[in-house]
Amino acid sequence: MKIWPGWEIKEQVGEGDIGKVFRIERTDAGITREAALKVIEISGDSAEIKKFRKMGMDEESILEIYEDRKNQLLAAVGRLSCLSTAYGIASIEDYDSSWNEEDSVWTILIRSWKALMHMGRKKAEIFFRWKSLKWAAI
Repeated sequence: MKIWPGWEIKEQVGEGDIGKVFRIERTDAGITREAALKVIEISGDSAEIKKFRKMGMDEESILEIYEDRKNQLLAAVGRLSCLSTAYGIASIEDYDSSWNEEDSVWTILIRSWKALMHMGRKKAEIFFRWKSLKWAAI
């Protein structure tokens, strides 16, 4: 899996409804930093894609639906990153998305160092339980 340059995935520390959480590390000038990395993949299952095709949608229209879902999620993550100084909210250090043409999947990467620092490696996935967030309220 492609992540930010210099960062290396060390282990998976959690998995939720919409993604996985990994402990990642980066060493610069002899100093090693750790962070949590949430990986979310946005794609349609075959039943959903069949439904769209039955509705007469072409491939481009179907891809637009998944790109829209990706954009909504990134907008919510961007708003959430503004709350990084609030008590009890782990900061979002960085986020990115990429399109995998071969698998027709959007991958969203979200990096947070406080998730590991404050909650410990085994509890980092708590920060990333996105299902409980109300996106419209953020």
